[in-house]
Amino acid sequence: MAKKALKILIELLADTGVEHLFAKTTNNNTASQKVLEKNGFTYISTSEEEVEMNGKSLQFVYYRKDL
Repeated sequence: MAKKALKILIELLADTGVEHLFAKTTNNNTASQKVLEKNGFTYISTSEEEVEMNGKSLQFVYYRKDL
């Protein structure tokens, strides 16, 4: 469902003048990473800074897609 929703968003933005989409997720959220990659997003980097979420120490993973 998320893959399809993101695909629709990308299609809607294609003719609006938006040139780039940026996304971030956490390093433990491999499902979101796969959705982004299957929709043509490219991995940029993983933050060195850690954040605590639900008692876990996590890092953000950043992605970019050129439209």
